[in-house]
Amino acid sequence: MAFAKKSLFVVLAVFLLSHLGCEAQVQLPANVWSELAVADISAEDVWAIYSSPGLPRLIVELMPFRFQRIDVLSGDGTQGTILNITLQPTNSGPLTWHEQFVEINHRTRTKVVRQINGGFLNIGFTLYENIFQIRKTGRNSCVIRATNNFIILQGSESGASFITASWRMAYAVVDYIRANRANNYLASKTDSQ
Repeated sequence: MAFAKKSLFVVLAVFLLSHLGCEAQVQLPANVWSELAVADISAEDVWAIYSSPGLPRLIVELMPFRFQRIDVLSGDGTQGTILNITLQPTNSGPLTWHEQFVEINHRTRTKVVRQINGGFLNIGFTLYENIFQIRKTGRNSCVIRATNNFIILQGSESGASFITASWRMAYAVVDYIRANRANNYLASKTDSQ
């Protein structure tokens, strides 16, 4: 019922503004999300990577087909850090933007990364953010949820076609953790012989 009241309020506000000679820009909020269940890695281990100050550098290494470079403009990889993102030219949609780590919550294992300049903000969006949540499902299992949360101006809806719910980053992080475990296991076997 709260949604219906909010929608009615928005319709009334737009109607009144249009009849009073004011132009209103209708903003359309939406989100898309994906979840990846991980049966063999703890939430703590996955969160250690997602919350790491070194994640921007690591993501460029793990996903060179997607990212050309990620430069730290200010900060040290913790909350408040501002990055300059440059995608490979083969990607579709916006290829450069600045984003900020607006929340890194270790208790809830949630990271919110918001575009603050360029990117989707240049094609009719008033908000675009990625929210990563790592939820524990067992002692050594978890779910990685990635949500693209956005608000787009009416008339710019075609820009939403660039947004997809993707597991690419989650797969890259999981593969990285597994590879490091295998390398550590092999190193311990070599050391013991």
